[in-house]
Amino acid sequence: MPGERILIVDDAGFSRIAIEKTLAPLDCEYVHAPSGEIALQLLSSQRFDLVLSDYIMPEMDGIELYRHALGSKFRDESGPIPCPPFILITAHASKELEELARHLGIFAVIQKSSQERDLPKKAAQAFRDTSCNMQIVLIDNEALRLKTLSQILGVQPETLATAILRGFLNHEEVEEFQTIEEVASAIHIQASSNR
Repeated sequence: MPGERILIVDDAGFSRIAIEKTLAPLDCEYVHAPSGEIALQLLSSQRFDLVLSDYIMPEMDGIELYRHALGSKFRDESGPIPCPPFILITAHASKELEELARHLGIFAVIQKSSQERDLPKKAAQAFRDTSCNMQIVLIDNEALRLKTLSQILGVQPETLATAILRGFLNHEEVEEFQTIEEVASAIHIQASSNR
Protein backbone atom coordinates (compact mmCIF):
# COMPACT_ATOMS: atom_id res chain seq x y z
CA MET A 1 0.00 0.00 0.00
CA PRO A 2 2.84 2.48 -0.57
CA GLY A 3 1.58 6.00 -1.08
CA GLU A 4 -1.77 5.53 0.67
CA ARG A 5 -2.64 8.42 3.00
CA ILE A 6 -3.95 7.63 6.45
CA LEU A 7 -5.44 10.16 8.86
CA ILE A 8 -4.90 9.09 12.48
CA VAL A 9 -7.29 10.78 14.93
CA ASP A 10 -6.74 10.43 18.66
CA ASP A 11 -6.58 12.92 21.52
CA ALA A 12 -3.58 11.03 22.98
CA GLY A 13 -0.36 11.69 21.07
CA PHE A 14 1.25 8.44 22.24
CA SER A 15 -1.70 6.51 20.79
CA ARG A 16 -1.29 8.20 17.39
CA ILE A 17 2.41 7.29 17.38
CA ALA A 18 1.65 3.69 18.42
CA ILE A 19 -0.87 3.34 15.59
CA GLU A 20 1.62 4.69 13.06
CA LYS A 21 4.31 2.28 14.30
CA THR A 22 1.85 -0.62 14.07
CA LEU A 23 1.18 0.25 10.42
CA ALA A 24 4.81 1.00 9.46
CA PRO A 25 5.07 -2.17 7.27
CA LEU A 26 2.32 -0.77 5.02
CA ASP A 27 4.63 2.11 3.99
CA CYS A 28 1.90 4.75 3.99
CA GLU A 29 1.88 8.49 4.55
CA TYR A 30 0.46 9.41 7.96
CA VAL A 31 -1.21 12.62 9.08
CA HIS A 32 -2.09 13.11 12.75
CA ALA A 33 -5.08 14.96 14.21
CA PRO A 34 -5.48 15.43 17.98
CA SER A 35 -9.25 16.01 17.78
CA GLY A 36 -12.32 15.45 15.65
CA GLU A 37 -12.50 19.15 14.83
CA ILE A 38 -8.96 19.20 13.43
CA ALA A 39 -9.66 15.96 11.59
CA LEU A 40 -12.67 17.59 9.90
CA GLN A 41 -10.51 20.55 8.86
CA LEU A 42 -8.00 18.15 7.30
CA LEU A 43 -10.75 16.09 5.62
CA SER A 44 -12.22 19.27 4.15
CA SER A 45 -9.04 20.15 2.29
CA GLN A 46 -7.09 16.92 1.71
CA ARG A 47 -7.77 13.47 0.33
CA PHE A 48 -7.18 10.43 2.51
CA ASP A 49 -7.43 6.73 1.75
CA LEU A 50 -8.33 5.74 5.31
CA VAL A 51 -9.23 7.33 8.65
CA LEU A 52 -8.28 5.59 11.89
CA SER A 53 -10.13 7.23 14.76
CA ASP A 54 -10.27 6.69 18.47
CA TYR A 55 -13.87 6.13 19.52
CA ILE A 56 -13.88 8.10 22.78
CA MET A 57 -12.47 11.62 22.52
CA PRO A 58 -13.47 14.92 24.15
CA GLU A 59 -15.94 17.15 22.28
CA MET A 60 -16.45 14.82 19.28
CA ASP A 61 -16.22 11.03 19.39
CA GLY A 62 -15.23 8.84 16.45
CA ILE A 63 -18.82 8.13 15.41
CA GLU A 64 -19.70 11.84 15.41
CA LEU A 65 -16.57 12.50 13.34
CA TYR A 66 -17.65 9.86 10.83
CA ARG A 67 -21.18 11.27 10.62
CA HIS A 68 -19.85 14.81 10.02
CA ALA A 69 -17.34 13.60 7.40
CA LEU A 70 -19.95 11.49 5.63
CA GLY A 71 -22.51 14.30 5.56
CA SER A 72 -20.11 17.02 4.41
CA LYS A 73 -19.72 18.23 0.86
CA PHE A 74 -15.97 18.84 0.86
CA ARG A 75 -14.34 19.86 -2.44
CA ASP A 76 -10.90 20.63 -3.78
CA GLU A 77 -9.63 21.66 -7.21
CA SER A 78 -10.26 18.09 -8.49
CA GLY A 79 -13.90 18.08 -7.41
CA PRO A 80 -15.78 16.47 -4.50
CA ILE A 81 -13.62 14.88 -1.81
CA PRO A 82 -15.10 11.46 -1.00
CA CYS A 83 -15.39 10.30 2.59
CA PRO A 84 -12.66 7.68 3.12
CA PRO A 85 -13.34 4.42 4.95
CA PHE A 86 -13.22 4.71 8.75
CA ILE A 87 -11.86 2.26 11.29
CA LEU A 88 -12.74 2.95 14.93
CA ILE A 89 -10.20 1.99 17.56
CA THR A 90 -11.49 1.61 21.10
CA ALA A 91 -10.75 0.19 24.51
CA HIS A 92 -14.52 -0.15 24.98
CA ALA A 93 -15.66 -2.42 22.16
CA SER A 94 -19.09 -3.98 22.49
CA LYS A 95 -21.55 -5.80 20.27
CA GLU A 96 -23.77 -2.70 20.33
CA LEU A 97 -20.93 -0.45 19.15
CA GLU A 98 -19.98 -2.90 16.40
CA GLU A 99 -23.61 -3.14 15.23
CA LEU A 100 -24.01 0.66 15.24
CA ALA A 101 -20.74 1.10 13.35
CA ARG A 102 -21.74 -1.52 10.76
CA HIS A 103 -25.17 0.09 10.38
CA LEU A 104 -23.58 3.51 9.77
CA GLY A 105 -21.08 2.16 7.22
CA ILE A 106 -17.94 2.29 9.35
CA PHE A 107 -15.50 -0.24 7.94
CA ALA A 108 -14.41 -1.86 11.22
CA VAL A 109 -14.15 -1.51 14.99
CA ILE A 110 -10.87 -2.69 16.50
CA GLN A 111 -10.17 -3.31 20.17
CA LYS A 112 -7.04 -1.44 21.34
CA SER A 113 -5.78 -4.60 23.03
CA SER A 114 -5.67 -6.38 19.64
CA GLN A 115 -4.73 -3.41 17.44
CA GLU A 116 -1.18 -4.62 16.83
CA ARG A 117 -2.50 -7.88 15.39
CA ASP A 118 -5.72 -6.70 13.71
CA LEU A 119 -5.08 -3.16 12.49
CA PRO A 120 -2.59 -3.91 9.65
CA LYS A 121 -4.90 -6.60 8.24
CA LYS A 122 -8.02 -4.40 8.44
CA ALA A 123 -6.22 -1.39 6.94
CA ALA A 124 -4.97 -3.48 4.00
CA GLN A 125 -8.48 -4.90 3.54
CA ALA A 126 -9.96 -1.38 3.55
CA PHE A 127 -7.51 -0.32 0.82
CA ARG A 128 -8.41 -3.35 -1.32
CA ASP A 129 -12.17 -2.87 -0.85
CA THR A 130 -11.92 0.83 -1.65
CA SER A 131 -9.94 0.08 -4.81
CA CYS A 132 -12.62 -2.39 -5.97
CA ASN A 133 -15.37 0.14 -5.24
CA MET A 134 -13.50 2.79 -7.25
CA GLN A 135 -13.33 0.42 -10.24
CA ILE A 136 -17.11 -0.05 -10.03
CA VAL A 137 -17.66 3.72 -9.87
CA LEU A 138 -15.38 4.25 -12.90
CA ILE A 139 -17.30 1.63 -14.89
CA ASP A 140 -20.62 3.22 -13.88
CA ASN A 141 -19.28 6.63 -14.98
CA GLU A 142 -18.25 5.21 -18.36
CA ALA A 143 -21.75 3.75 -18.82
CA LEU A 144 -23.39 7.07 -17.96
CA ARG A 145 -21.20 9.03 -20.39
CA LEU A 146 -21.91 6.48 -23.11
CA LYS A 147 -25.67 6.69 -22.56
CA THR A 148 -25.55 10.49 -22.65
CA LEU A 149 -23.49 10.59 -25.85
CA SER A 150 -25.70 8.00 -27.55
CA GLN A 151 -28.79 10.07 -26.69
CA ILE A 152 -27.17 13.16 -28.20
CA LEU A 153 -26.25 11.25 -31.37
CA GLY A 154 -29.55 9.37 -31.54
CA VAL A 155 -28.02 5.88 -31.69
CA GLN A 156 -28.11 2.84 -29.44
CA PRO A 157 -25.38 2.90 -26.76
CA GLU A 158 -24.18 -0.56 -27.75
CA THR A 159 -23.76 0.50 -31.41
CA LEU A 160 -21.89 3.66 -30.44
CA ALA A 161 -19.66 1.76 -28.04
CA THR A 162 -18.77 -0.87 -30.60
CA ALA A 163 -17.79 1.86 -33.07
CA ILE A 164 -15.77 3.67 -30.42
CA LEU A 165 -13.92 0.55 -29.37
CA ARG A 166 -13.19 -0.45 -32.96
CA GLY A 167 -11.60 2.96 -33.47
CA PHE A 168 -9.94 2.91 -30.04
CA LEU A 169 -8.39 -0.50 -30.68
CA ASN A 170 -7.74 0.39 -34.31
CA HIS A 171 -9.23 -2.80 -35.74
CA GLU A 172 -12.55 -4.35 -36.71
CA GLU A 173 -12.36 -7.45 -34.51
CA VAL A 174 -14.41 -6.00 -31.67
CA GLU A 175 -17.46 -8.04 -30.73
CA GLU A 176 -20.96 -6.60 -30.68
CA PHE A 177 -21.94 -5.87 -27.09
CA GLN A 178 -25.31 -6.81 -25.65
CA THR A 179 -25.47 -4.45 -22.67
CA ILE A 180 -24.21 -1.00 -21.82
CA GLU A 181 -22.43 -2.46 -18.78
CA GLU A 182 -20.38 -4.81 -21.02
CA VAL A 183 -19.38 -1.82 -23.12
CA ALA A 184 -18.44 0.37 -20.16
CA SER A 185 -16.40 -2.43 -18.64
CA ALA A 186 -14.54 -3.03 -21.92
CA ILE A 187 -13.80 0.68 -22.34
CA HIS A 188 -12.55 0.94 -18.77
CA ILE A 189 -10.35 -2.15 -19.10
CA GLN A 190 -8.88 -0.92 -22.38
CA ALA A 191 -8.28 2.60 -21.06
CA SER A 192 -6.58 1.17 -17.95
CA SER A 193 -4.26 -1.01 -20.02
CA ASN A 194 -3.24 1.99 -22.16
CA ARG A 195 -2.06 4.03 -19.16
